Amino acid sequence: MYNITFQQIEAFLMVARYLNMTRAAEKLYVSQPTLSKTLQRFEKGVGFPVFNRSNQGMSLTEQGECLYQSLDIMYGSMEAAIDHARDLDTAEKKRLRLVLPSAFDSIECFEPLRKAVERFRDRYPEVIVEESLCDYTEMKRKIDLGAADLVFAYDFIVESLPDACSKRVCLCTSYLAMAADHPLAGEENLSLDQLRGETMYMMEGGSDQREMLMAICERMGFRPKEIVMVSNFITLMHMIQKREGLCLCPKLEGELGKNLRYYALDSLSGNVYYSVAWYPEKLSVQARNFLKLL
Repeated sequence: MYNITFQQIEAFLMVARYLNMTRAAEKLYVSQPTLSKTLQRFEKGVGFPVFNRSNQGMSLTEQGECLYQSLDIMYGSMEAAIDHARDLDTAEKKRLRLVLPSAFDSIECFEPLRKAVERFRDRYPEVIVEESLCDYTEMKRKIDLGAADLVFAYDFIVESLPDACSKRVCLCTSYLAMAADHPLAGEENLSLDQLRGETMYMMEGGSDQREMLMAICERMGFRPKEIVMVSNFITLMHMIQKREGLCLCPKLEGELGKNLRYYALDSLSGNVYYSVAWYPEKLSVQARNFLKLL
C-alpha cells in the first residue's frame, strides 16, 4: 500500500478543488506552511507530482487530474458512510440535510433559495440544518446513499434521478461568459464567425450534456471548435479565467464572478430552472416543512 494518509488525501483534494493554497488552508483550518508539507508528503507517497506550480498559479498535472477524479468520488463515499453511521446515534435529533450547488453562494438567481433557508432556520430553530455544497456527481451519490433529504440542481440533473419527485424553485438565466481580458471581451456584438473558433466548457452532469450544449450553440447560430467537459464548477471557472474558452453560466457574485464578461443570450439557450428533488418514501417531516416555504 502506498505510504499516504487520509489527512494527506484530504489536503490534496482541497487544493485540487480550489487550486489556491491560501483558500485551501483556510478551509482545512491549517497554516499554509503545514499544508505545503502535507502535500509534499502526499506526492512523495504516491511517487509523482500532482501539481504544476508557477508564478501564474497552480494546476493539476495529467496524473494529478486522473487521481483527483478517482479519489474525490471515493473520499466522498467514505464521508457519507461515516456521516450515516454517526446519524444512527443521533437519530432523535431533528435534522435537515440540504445538498446545494457548489456555486450556491455566488449565483444571483439563488437569492430566493438562500432566503428560504434563512426563513426555515428562523421558523424551526430546533432543527439542525446541514448544508453540503457539491458538484453534480457528488449530489447524485449523496441522494443515492441516503445522505441527503433534499437536492437542488438544474432540471436536466434532477430528471436523471430515477423515481425522484421534484419542484421548480427558480428560473436560471444563462449568459455567454468569458474572461474580461479575453480577446473577444471588448466586442459589443459578437459575430458568429468569432464564436465558431472558440472552445466551449461545460460541467459534467449527465451522459447527454455535450449534445445538449451543442444544440444550444447551434440554435444561437454557430458550432464551437470543441466542447470540453470538466468535473466541477471551480475547474470550469478556472479554465474560463485563464482565457481558455467560453461557457454558458448564470451571473456570478463575489470572487467567482470577478473579471468576467457576460453576453445576454435572450431566449436562444431556452429556459433553464433550478429544482429541488427528493425521494417520496424518504421524505422527512423537516424536508416537508422546508418544501412548504418554497
